[in-house]
Amino acid sequence: MSNSSTEIIQKQSAHLAGFMYLFVLATSLCFLFMKKKLFFAGGITAAGKNIMANEWLFRSGIAIDLLSILGSVILSLALYTILKPVNRNLALLALAWRLGEAAILGINELNNVFVLLILSGSEYLSAFDIQQLHAMSALFLKANTFGFNIGVAFSCCGAAVFNYLFFKSKFVPRTLALWGVFSSILALLIVFTLLLQPNLSDVVRLGFWPIIIDEVLIGCWLLIKGVDVKGVKLHIKNMQDNVDG
Repeated sequence: MSNSSTEIIQKQSAHLAGFMYLFVLATSLCFLFMKKKLFFAGGITAAGKNIMANEWLFRSGIAIDLLSILGSVILSLALYTILKPVNRNLALLALAWRLGEAAILGINELNNVFVLLILSGSEYLSAFDIQQLHAMSALFLKANTFGFNIGVAFSCCGAAVFNYLFFKSKFVPRTLALWGVFSSILALLIVFTLLLQPNLSDVVRLGFWPIIIDEVLIGCWLLIKGVDVKGVKLHIKNMQDNVDG
């Protein structure tokens, strides 16, 4: 592939990644807001009644979450395209982690589908009373929360590596990339904390805000500024020199 073609692909991938950063973040936050405020405001024991009263919104939340997952795949591929000239192996590792996240979250979405099936009122559910159905729906919603945390753990690992490559490449301000590495590791620690102690206060979850801020800033930078094409060419040349040497 010629240098000019590489430059065009790098520019297009940078702007695409910037847009997808913001798209994935917006859809994820929208789904989490709907999940917390509309369906679980009365606690998880009241989730069944809330969902039955807001079934269309719950289905819309599932659709939004799926859009977020699909968007994260596009984002991951765009980031890999941008950063593979820096270190192909690390970029592949980060891509694998982010695709693992998408796979886990996609499968985890089945828990929400099971909730809809349980609360659908179908004839084959007549063997269960309403309390049993609500208890089963609460179980699948709990499983969805744990599955989400597992997916986020994979996401944090991929984000940490991608941000390290941004730091090494200087494609974005190094302070911003370093903040991304720190916030990704912090978010990963919070995920493990919540997996071990799921009943901790919501104060612990405030530790996710640094990575949210980082993704907004990096997304805006890539969308508006793109990447330094000269820097890309320099990294490609250095890689070729290392191979020749």
